[in-house]
Amino acid sequence: MTLKLTKENWLVAAVFAIPLLLSVIAFSNVIKGDFLWDDISHQKSQIDRYKSAKDVFTKSFFAGGNLVHQQSPYYRPAIATTYKIGETINDLVFDDSVERMDARRAIIPHIITLITHLATILLVMIFTWQLIGNHAWRNWAVLASGLIFSTHPIHVESISFIAGRTDTISTLFLIAALVTAWRYRETGRAYLLVALGLLYLFSLFSKETGLAVVFIAPAMLWLFSGSFSKLDNEEAEEEDEPEIDLSKIGRNQPCPCGSDKKYKNCHGKNGSPKLVLAKKKKKAVLRDWNPFLFVGTLVAVTLIYFVLRSFADLVSLDFLGKTSPTEALGRMIAGAAFYFGKLISPLPLVHMHWDIPGFAYSVSMLAAGLVVTALAIFAFRKGHSIFLFAVVFFLFTLGPSLLSVLNEASTTPVSERLLYTPSIALSLSLAGLVILLKSYARYALLAATVLISIVSVWVIRERNWDWQSQDTLWAALIRFEENRLPERKKAIEQAISWRAMGASFLARAEYFDDTKTDYLDKAEEAYGKVVELTAPGEALNIRGLISTADTHYRRAARFIKDEKTAEAADYYGRAAQSYKDALKFSRGTREVEKFYIEATVLEDQEQEKITKEINIEKLFEAREQLLELRRVNYLPLWVTEYMSVVDHRIGVAYHRQSKHEESKKFLESSDQEDVYLERLKRGF
Repeated sequence: MTLKLTKENWLVAAVFAIPLLLSVIAFSNVIKGDFLWDDISHQKSQIDRYKSAKDVFTKSFFAGGNLVHQQSPYYRPAIATTYKIGETINDLVFDDSVERMDARRAIIPHIITLITHLATILLVMIFTWQLIGNHAWRNWAVLASGLIFSTHPIHVESISFIAGRTDTISTLFLIAALVTAWRYRETGRAYLLVALGLLYLFSLFSKETGLAVVFIAPAMLWLFSGSFSKLDNEEAEEEDEPEIDLSKIGRNQPCPCGSDKKYKNCHGKNGSPKLVLAKKKKKAVLRDWNPFLFVGTLVAVTLIYFVLRSFADLVSLDFLGKTSPTEALGRMIAGAAFYFGKLISPLPLVHMHWDIPGFAYSVSMLAAGLVVTALAIFAFRKGHSIFLFAVVFFLFTLGPSLLSVLNEASTTPVSERLLYTPSIALSLSLAGLVILLKSYARYALLAATVLISIVSVWVIRERNWDWQSQDTLWAALIRFEENRLPERKKAIEQAISWRAMGASFLARAEYFDDTKTDYLDKAEEAYGKVVELTAPGEALNIRGLISTADTHYRRAARFIKDEKTAEAADYYGRAAQSYKDALKFSRGTREVEKFYIEATVLEDQEQEKITKEINIEKLFEAREQLLELRRVNYLPLWVTEYMSVVDHRIGVAYHRQSKHEESKKFLESSDQEDVYLERLKRGF
């Protein structure tokens, strides 16, 4: 069979190619980006968690980055597999001299994420093509849908950020499942039902948003049930359409094809009436579909998913029970209002939203959303299903993401990348408007869509440069806060941003070898800004001091490995002082006390190598802290071990001062602690 490349075929090819081309232009510079933010955790520890296929299905995803054994509530075996594939390709391309977090190794992961986005664009357009049906303006409706989805600025975080592939891949499988569900409804083919189940399962394996399929697919078939007819398991003859004699159509009359154009500008364009709009009699054979099998497949796959998920080392979503029902509902409504506003007006793009916007913004966006929903219901009653389906699609794909607004432990209760899947609702609505509007309004909408898409390409490319490295990403956030936030709120949120920046640099520093301290310098500078921007005693100020101490502690450990005693002693001392400053306002913070003691003892040990003296005063301060930790039974093994070390050093110091009674007392205490330590170990 030879495919004839007609004018219509070329138009369809262009309709599907243009959005893909614009998206490639918009996101082509992402492959120059480095690993950053959560990417570092994935590269440093997540990939190594999955040693076998069993690990992929039984270990939680993104389990705390540096804390490799910490569990998480995320079950995403499909995403874990893509990381393993990317790392395997990198190992084939690069030799051992190229470190795992070298920027060159970020190219392959970026390309994988971009490819999944392009595949999703194609599926979104196919999906729109199906929903629109055989309409004269279908090509233009699909083009508008593809343009707005392929170049929506809100997608930058999902594509420029390697970890954002969770959204692109889950959406890819979700839309593929809906396309397959539609085809099954049309043809009743059994293999399509099997394909639907597999695609739905892979969407679930990619992200929890995949659960939306079990609600959206039945809603789609119900809402569009009147848009095409179904025949039973028998041949049926279509009704004859009356033959139209085009020679009797006036040149300025509407063309009978339904294009809303004048006949002379449409099928009568070449003068002679060569087209007769009449269908020949033909037979159509369609198999019946089974709604019970359809719904049963979705339910069965959902149950399989939760059974498999139950075998993984996941933590429960215990944060859901910590919020009162009224507060939870209020926060989720406010979150939905935020996302609706961001979908319509995405700028400015910010990768860290510390909280949901205020009451006034939420109410205004909620009111706008309710108006849109009311209009969608009105349009549905008039026979236009696509708008109400878009509302359903938006709400159900956004639903799982709204749980993050209830998680007080979440760094960002709302996030732009969570709009990747729900944004398809906007694309579908735009396609519906192209069909609904008439005459010049339709042309104006198409022109506006093209213009917005072209401008968005420029906006996306500019924003992509912010995602090139840790430096550029966090600097962009701080610039935003500097220019747009009121003074008091600016100080607080900038402090939070500087702390997040410091954490990213510190995570990066932990990976690289001991000779690379640039990231430690940057982390120390960032944490210093946190302390500078906040008042003593504030929670952020305390966290800044603790984090500053962490950078000193890690730098000192590096100097120890390099046998640089003086530098190590200096930074252990700085760490101990920062921990001590934090303890002034955070009594009872046991972990801080622990690190203070460690830093003090290690500083004293290194300092002794230089001065040949032991600082008894500091050791007694550490001993008092140890006694307090022993009183509350904090880490008995660790406390006993350090009590032995401290008592021994105090005993040695007194011996050097010829204070033999005091020396004997503390040396004996040290021996007793050692005996107690052995008993504790045997007990454990």
